[in-house]
Amino acid sequence: AASLLTIMVAVSFLVGVAASLLDPVSVRLEARPSQRRIRVAQGHKARSFLAIKKEFVHAIDYVANITVGTPPQHFRVLFDTGSGHLLLPSTRCTDAACKTHRAYNSTASHSFAALEHNSTDNGTAKATLVPLTKDVEFNSGKVHGELATERVCLFEDVCAEKAGFIEALSESSQPFLGANWDGVFGLGLNISDSPLFNVHAGLLRNFKLPVFSVYLAAHLGEESDITFGGIREDRMESPKDLFYIPVSSPGYWQFKLDDIAVGGKNLNLGCGCKGCCQAVLDTGSSLIMAPSFVYHLLQKKLGVPDTDTPCTNMTDFPDLGFVISTPNGPYTFNLKPEDYMDRISDGGQDFCWMHMTTVGNTGRGPILVLGMPFLRTFYTVFDMEQQRIGFAKARHNGTEGKRSGRDVPMLGCREGCPKINVTK
Repeated sequence: AASLLTIMVAVSFLVGVAASLLDPVSVRLEARPSQRRIRVAQGHKARSFLAIKKEFVHAIDYVANITVGTPPQHFRVLFDTGSGHLLLPSTRCTDAACKTHRAYNSTASHSFAALEHNSTDNGTAKATLVPLTKDVEFNSGKVHGELATERVCLFEDVCAEKAGFIEALSESSQPFLGANWDGVFGLGLNISDSPLFNVHAGLLRNFKLPVFSVYLAAHLGEESDITFGGIREDRMESPKDLFYIPVSSPGYWQFKLDDIAVGGKNLNLGCGCKGCCQAVLDTGSSLIMAPSFVYHLLQKKLGVPDTDTPCTNMTDFPDLGFVISTPNGPYTFNLKPEDYMDRISDGGQDFCWMHMTTVGNTGRGPILVLGMPFLRTFYTVFDMEQQRIGFAKARHNGTEGKRSGRDVPMLGCREGCPKINVTK
């Protein structure tokens, strides 16, 4: 029999209000399987997933280059639709997580400006200017920093002037110490402290079309991209099939699910009520995250064994689908096993694990977080002005074709990322 807690969580997911997360960032896959298996998987090219003894591993980060300041200082960032601020480690930060990454030096930039407020000293009438500070809690860590503005550029001619950001003076070891990136570039719809910190909105003013589009490559070492101000038709299997759904609660890139399906059969979660079965798109998460009861239900239905149990002779896993209402009726976004799982060989045996985990209390009710497994499968357009999200099946290994806007190259990696070639 289900516990009372499980029943309560289930009910709150189905009838819960629109959710708001705690700035989740890069829920990293290495916390799931053993470190040994991560090392075995490193560098392997994707091959036929269902064939016994074949391997398939995915990236846990997609990183890109930006510049900040005048003259420009170079940083590698994680573009994160699940957070709302640009966050960079400071040269004034003494934590190991800051020391092992490129850090921002405010004294070396002519365009830096601190954000300050008046503070009365010791109860006297004398007021002094002190920096505005902010504490940010992530899924697995925290940051303390000062607020400031700077010049932030994707390219030499695509910049946001006087963009707000957090200069981190303290960073926890998790998830920052071993990160493949120096900082986090928030792309949330409207979750920052003020419009000043919506850096991507400032960047999109350089373009006629106020959208950014995300393509995540299927294989390690292959180039991905985020396109600002445009859409790449060559990244879709069928551009005519691109369709949009509205954001259900402006803030995060959040929308309503109709159901979840396994092997083509709906689970009938009862998502017809207003405000229930909400999902958020999160480019900063390497996993799909679900309330505990949903996670365990999917684990059972998909039949994926525990990471310590060999799956050598298992070759038949079902599709995982997310049912969404479209202008043409319900549509199921199906993930193949190679989309939602990793499989490696270790010591003569195969091991499999799902790219999923549980998510705790988000602050305003349970939510389903669709991270990289979903976004690798579907090319996604984020429309700032019309507050809508566009989807089309991603086209992998395709040739270049019609495009608009400017592409920022991203590289998918696990442990350690090679240098990214910067295009003008």
